[in-house]
Amino acid sequence: MIDFTASPEGLPIGPAMNSDDGEGFPRPFYVNSDPAIWSYNHVLPAYRFGKVNDTPSCTALPPVDNNPYRGLTGIVGPTGAPRPLSTAKLQLVFHDVYGNKTVSAEPMAPINVPYGYTDEIIAVSAWPGTAFEYSFVKGATAGVFLDSTLAFQVAPYIPGGGVSFDQAAELATSHAERYKQVFYQVQQKDMQFEPGTNLGAVNQEPDAIKAPMLSFVSKAKVFLDTAAQIRTYGK
Repeated sequence: MIDFTASPEGLPIGPAMNSDDGEGFPRPFYVNSDPAIWSYNHVLPAYRFGKVNDTPSCTALPPVDNNPYRGLTGIVGPTGAPRPLSTAKLQLVFHDVYGNKTVSAEPMAPINVPYGYTDEIIAVSAWPGTAFEYSFVKGATAGVFLDSTLAFQVAPYIPGGGVSFDQAAELATSHAERYKQVFYQVQQKDMQFEPGTNLGAVNQEPDAIKAPMLSFVSKAKVFLDTAAQIRTYGK
């Protein structure tokens, strides 16, 4: 496999009962509804074996191995060269009720599965504790400049002014978890930041502000992790 290392054999799974009669597990929309067909449904943690990992390794930041987008190369491969979307190869075999591997008269060939994600991108407007402002500035000779600022509001996470230690810590813990999701998303090479207005196109390179945005997310995550540990004396 190009995009993933070989994994050990996973635990066997059995067919899932349909839930049309209120029993069993909810049946995914794509499963055949014919009762004569046994339906198997299982989530495979392929990211654990991905070769490509865009997340930087740092003890103060979310763990590299927990990156849910690990193995996802998008339009670039391990060497940085253009390539199709990642592919995971699955090998399926049958086992008997005791777990023994059976010999099939017609073994199933390996399946090449396109590997991507359907997660909703967390927009900057949904980043907790952020404040955004902008203004249009007249150019020295011609044109108009878009001057924008993204700031992190620390006050809600600091005890005092009606905010207790526990309230501040609980809010920081919740928002730190959100920033962990943001952190993993923004590390992806296919994730870009581009300002825009309804007054016209902004003349700026697509990757021009990605580094500052990555820095913002990392610093916010480190601050919130620290603030989440604040407790009253003796707790």
